[in-house]
Amino acid sequence: MVHFNLPQKFITLTINIFTNQTANIIDNKNLFRSFKMKRRVRQKDFLSPILFNLTIEPLLATFSTLPFKPNSILDNIQAFADDMTILIIELDHFKQIETTISSYQDASNAKTNLNKSILVSFNHQAKTCLQNLKSDFNYKTLKELEKLTILGYHFMGNLEIYPNTSSNLLESLEKRLNNLKTRSMSLKGRSLLAGSLLASKLWYMSYVFPPLMKHIDTVQRLLNNWVRNDSKSLLSASIIQLPKSQGGWNLVNVKSAIKARSAITTKKMFTSREKWTSNRLASIYVYQIPRSKIQKQYKKKDWPSRFRPAIKTWFEASRPLTPDQTTATTTTFFKKNLYLKCHWPTTDCEIWRNLNQLNLPPQSHVNAWRWHREALPLKDRVW
Repeated sequence: MVHFNLPQKFITLTINIFTNQTANIIDNKNLFRSFKMKRRVRQKDFLSPILFNLTIEPLLATFSTLPFKPNSILDNIQAFADDMTILIIELDHFKQIETTISSYQDASNAKTNLNKSILVSFNHQAKTCLQNLKSDFNYKTLKELEKLTILGYHFMGNLEIYPNTSSNLLESLEKRLNNLKTRSMSLKGRSLLAGSLLASKLWYMSYVFPPLMKHIDTVQRLLNNWVRNDSKSLLSASIIQLPKSQGGWNLVNVKSAIKARSAITTKKMFTSREKWTSNRLASIYVYQIPRSKIQKQYKKKDWPSRFRPAIKTWFEASRPLTPDQTTATTTTFFKKNLYLKCHWPTTDCEIWRNLNQLNLPPQSHVNAWRWHREALPLKDRVW
């Protein structure tokens, strides 16, 4: 903290907070007596992640400054929270990495977790180097056909995503939905949970490996059936997917959400000044230089083949470029103009805005919505 030029008052306060800290356990509203915390951190401790970032930053910065880069786009270090992937170019690079890790361990009193550290070789030369490697660290090596897990996703040795990743994701989602069926939740709560928690892994996976359409349809069907809870009187899932201001519950539309993420990533490529965007734009410009004219509408031949799916989605989203065009607004755009076009109201109805402004309990809110939608579970509708 001293090297980061933080005020001495803040440093002293932080040390006092983490010195002789205690915690209590609450079970069934009973408060147990306090005990000293010697390892880990207290729940909902917002300061610890910040201190972790300050601690790990010098190590990441040192790795990044090493004069070994895989290409003009990627850095030699990729990190997320406490997971780290280091791309090693040659044997000298490997030795400098080990030296850096040893120096960091001595300076920070930390230790590398070798049980979770795996060396992956991508060619025959790298395999030969690993066999003859003399190191103070005892690394694990990835065997043939063995899974490599990065941030919860499984990859093969060539960093292609594991073939059954999507099917495993669907099985996991179905299992979670079956467990949640026993929970008493309102339509409002189910709609919120479907997008924020249950489908969240699918959003992360779509950045790494876009799912197949059949998997997207399966996820949408599972979420629709769980949210509707097999109700005979409830309206269709398409109505529930409408925004709250349009008389729905903003249930996630998976196709719209994935398309929106692709469109916003393409927008960042055109508007951001980060290094990865400049290199991608350079390759696009090199491709377009021989062409006499670039069309304002999407034309496949105007764009390099590797960028065509993302560029096409960006054009479908009306080419978002401004800061106010976010993933949420683009998702709504796709809902309105593509997937829910037949169900989107032609005029605004103030009743939905007024209803959402009321501070009603969830079930009362749902019952009022169903009454206005003529979807109450009355006898003549159920039978």
